[in-house]
Amino acid sequence: MAAVLWALIVLCFILSFVGLVVPILPGAAFIWLGAGIYHFLIDSTRLGWLTWGSFIILSVFMLIADQLANVYAVKRYGGSRWSVWASLIGIPIGLVFFPPLGFVFVPFFLVFLVELVVQNRTSEEALKTAVGTLLAFAGSLFAKAFMQLAMIVVFLADI
Repeated sequence: MAAVLWALIVLCFILSFVGLVVPILPGAAFIWLGAGIYHFLIDSTRLGWLTWGSFIILSVFMLIADQLANVYAVKRYGGSRWSVWASLIGIPIGLVFFPPLGFVFVPFFLVFLVELVVQNRTSEEALKTAVGTLLAFAGSLFAKAFMQLAMIVVFLADI
């Protein structure tokens, strides 16, 4: 039985990384599920406050990673306040209406349109700002992957 439970835990950890590129899968939630399987079905005494506290902190950081990365990149690449809002609004719109990759391309498209039409920027300037949103996505992807890996390492170190 323990082998089956461990297989489920490993599967949860793998699915957490799949969730990085398939946004319908909640990445960090799978790590929590794997830790919960261990805690409630294998050994309820091993995982301490350090593990659970680290999980909480890293999960909160992951929840805001996409938004913060988009805001930073849009500002860094010369985007306006309107572009920041366009990128933030574009993520959930892309997730809901244009899966699976809409969460990448909708913010890109919206930022480009806002910079081009609303801010009267040249197409080159608008494209530069929109590319910043793609770079933000890549940066947040790596940041979330690192945080998920950190959660798994903390879990393994505590058992």
